[in-house]
Amino acid sequence: MRACDPRMGPGRVFRCKHSGCLEPFEREESMQTQQKGFYQIPREVLDSIPLYRMEVERFQRGEVSPEQFKAFRVPWGVYSQRRGETYMVRVKVPAGGLLPEQLETIARLSARYGDGVVHVTDRQDVQIHGVSLQNTPTVLEELVEVSLTPRGGGGNTIRNITACALAGVCPQEAFDVSPYPIALTEQWLRDPRSYTLPRKFKIAFSGCADDCALATINDLGFIAKTAYQDGRTVQGFTVYVAGGLGAHSRTATLLEPFILAEEVSAVVETLVRLFDRYGDRQNRHRARLRFVMERLGEEQFRAIYREELSRVRAEGPRPLSLRPLPAPPPQVQSMGVNGESGPQRNGDPAFQAWLSTHVLRQRQPGYAAVQIWLPLGNIPAGQLTQLAQVIRRFGEQSVRTTHRQNLILRWVADAELYPLYQALKGIGLTQGQAEGITDILSCPGAATCNLGICLSRGLAQALMQTLEESELPLEELDDIDIRISGCPNACGQHPIGAIGLHGAARRVQDQMVPHYRVLVGGRVAEGKTRLGESCGFVPARKVPDLLRTFLHHYLDTRLPGEAFQDFLDRRGRQDLRQLVQRQGPLPSFREERSIYIDWGAVEQFSLAEIGAGECSEGARDVTEADIGDAQRYLHQATTALEAQDYQTASAALYKALVLGARALLGTQKVHPEDDAAALQLFQRHFVASGSVPARYHNLEREAERMLQEVATEEEWQRRIDYATGLINLVAEQYRQQESLSSARRN
Repeated sequence: MRACDPRMGPGRVFRCKHSGCLEPFEREESMQTQQKGFYQIPREVLDSIPLYRMEVERFQRGEVSPEQFKAFRVPWGVYSQRRGETYMVRVKVPAGGLLPEQLETIARLSARYGDGVVHVTDRQDVQIHGVSLQNTPTVLEELVEVSLTPRGGGGNTIRNITACALAGVCPQEAFDVSPYPIALTEQWLRDPRSYTLPRKFKIAFSGCADDCALATINDLGFIAKTAYQDGRTVQGFTVYVAGGLGAHSRTATLLEPFILAEEVSAVVETLVRLFDRYGDRQNRHRARLRFVMERLGEEQFRAIYREELSRVRAEGPRPLSLRPLPAPPPQVQSMGVNGESGPQRNGDPAFQAWLSTHVLRQRQPGYAAVQIWLPLGNIPAGQLTQLAQVIRRFGEQSVRTTHRQNLILRWVADAELYPLYQALKGIGLTQGQAEGITDILSCPGAATCNLGICLSRGLAQALMQTLEESELPLEELDDIDIRISGCPNACGQHPIGAIGLHGAARRVQDQMVPHYRVLVGGRVAEGKTRLGESCGFVPARKVPDLLRTFLHHYLDTRLPGEAFQDFLDRRGRQDLRQLVQRQGPLPSFREERSIYIDWGAVEQFSLAEIGAGECSEGARDVTEADIGDAQRYLHQATTALEAQDYQTASAALYKALVLGARALLGTQKVHPEDDAAALQLFQRHFVASGSVPARYHNLEREAERMLQEVATEEEWQRRIDYATGLINLVAEQYRQQESLSSARRN
C-alpha cells in the first residue's frame, strides 16, 4: 500500500529520508503496531504517577504546606476550583485527536469522580471538573491506561500543542501538520526543562494561511508551506514568535519566512532555551515570551535567537519521531451504503439543513468532515459515551477537538452522512450551528475560576437565546464570532473575536455591578491577525440588547456584499462606541435589582470570592508562587479601592502582606503552616536580625490594621504603599538570590 492511499489516513504523507522530500515510501513494519492513542506517554511520566499519589497523601496528612502542594500539582494539570472544594483535571490532547476508548474513559471518570460534564477547551484540551482531591490520583492512573495524561496541562510548562482540527483533510492546507505537535509532545513530556519555565509556553501548528490553529497569537507558531528547492518540492514552515493573549495581548512577530520541516525541533529547542534564560521570573505578570520580545527589542531578540540556534545546530538537535497516526480502516469508501448513492438524493429537510451547518468538504473527493456542536464546549458524560459508540461506526473512527470547543468526525463517506445524521440525532447531537454566530466561545469565568470576575457562560447562554429569538437572519452573520472571557486574562480569547467581551466590575450608587468591556474587530489569519479595539464598558444585563441592536444596525447600513470586518473598518467601530455611550444612568438597586445580579446568578454581584489564580503556578520554587499571589492580591486591593469596595480591599491587602512574609520566609526554606505563623516567623527570622528595613519591624500589627475597613483616603494610600514596598523588597531579594544561584550553577 502506498503512503498516498486514502486508506492509510487523512492525507498522510511519509517522507523519504532525503531532507524535505515529499516522495512517499512504504510504511515500515515497526509502525504497524496498534496504538492506544494519538501519542505515547514516555516512561518518565509513567514512573512519576505514583509520586503524585504519594504527594496527595502527604498533603492530606499535613506533611506538605498548601503552597508546596500547589507548586507540585499544578504542572500535573490539576487545578483548584472556586472555593477550593474540588479540582479540575486538564487532559492534554495534542492535535486534538481522541479515540472512542479514550472518550469512554474520560466520560466514565467524569461521571464517577467529577460533576458528570466533560469540557472541551479552546486549546483542544479536555477537562474533567468537580473531582475531589483524593480521587485525582485515580483519575491520572486510569487516564494513562488509555494513553492520556494531564502532565504539563498547567503551570509554567509547555502546554498542549495544537493543530488545525482539519489537518490532513483541509482543501487549503500545504500538508498534514498533525504529526508535528504529537512528536513534540512526546519529546518534551520527558524533558524536565518543560516544567521549570518562567511561565507557560504555547505552541501551535496551522496547515495554511487561514491559521485555524491560531499560530499567529501563540508563543511559537508554525504555518505549513512548501517551497521549490534544488529541483524538488520540499515541506517546511513559516515561523511566528512572541504572540499571546491576556491582559496585555500581542500578535506574533514573523521570525522565519521558511524553515525546512526537519528544523522544527531545533527551532523549538532554541526558543525554549531563550525563554528559560530571559523570561522574567520575578514579575509573573510580565513573564511570557512576548514580554521578553518587548524588553529586548526585536533586533536583539533576533540576534540572541540566531546565536542560540547556531549552538543548537552545532550540538545536533534531537530528531522528531514522526509516525503514522490512527487512520480510517480500509473499508471506509466513498461508494454508496446499502444502495444509497449519497446524501444529495435524500429529501429529509432537517438533514439537508444539517448538511449546510455541520458538514465540510474534505480535499479527498467523496469524503466529508462532520462538526459536532457542543454548547460552550460541554457534553454530559452519558452523551459522550453514546457518541463514542457512534464514532466506532463511521469515518476514521476517531474525533478531533477544535479551537471553537467542538468535535469533528472526519473521513465520513458521502453515502454515510445520512446514517451518521440519524445516529447523532438519536443521541441529541445534531442541534446548533457549529462555528456560526450562536456558537459562542466562553471560558468558565467566575463559575469555577478563582480569577473570574463575571459569569461568562451565563452571558453566553443569554446571548445565544437572544440571537435565536431575534428576527435577525443568522445565516447572514456567519462571519461573526463572539468570544467571552470572565476577566481580562483572555482565557475565552476575547481579543481576537469579531466581537469580544471580558468581565469587569463597576460601582454604581455604592453597589457593585457586573460589566463587560466590548471589543470589536479581532481576527486571526496569516498577515491579517489583529486584536479587537475597545468600545467601552456595558452592564452585563444590557449586553444582549446592545449587541442585537448593533447587529440590526450592521445589516441595515452595510454596503452590498460588505463583510462585517469591512463594515467595522468603514464605520462600525464608531457606531458601536456611540451606542455604548448612549447607555443612560443605571437605576438604583431598589428600582431594578436584576442589574446588580450577574447572568446565571441568584445573589447580588460581589468581588469577595476572587482569589489567587493557579494558571501561573507550579514554579520550581514556592517563593515564586507566593510573590505572584501577593502581587495579584495587591492588584485586587487597588481595583477594589477604585470601586470603593473597602471590605474587599482590606482583606486583599492583608493577604498581600501575609504572602509577602511567606515569600521572604521561602527564601530561607521556611514554610509556615498558617497566616499567624507566617507573621510570627517573619518577626523571628528577619526583624531580630535587622535584615529588613525598620518600617517592616511591626508587620504583624500592620497586618491587623489592614483589616480595618474604615480609613481615610490618605490611610488607604499609605497601606497600598506599605504593601507595595514589602512585595517589591521580597521580589528584589528573591531576584538577587536567584541570580547568585544561577551564577553558581553556571
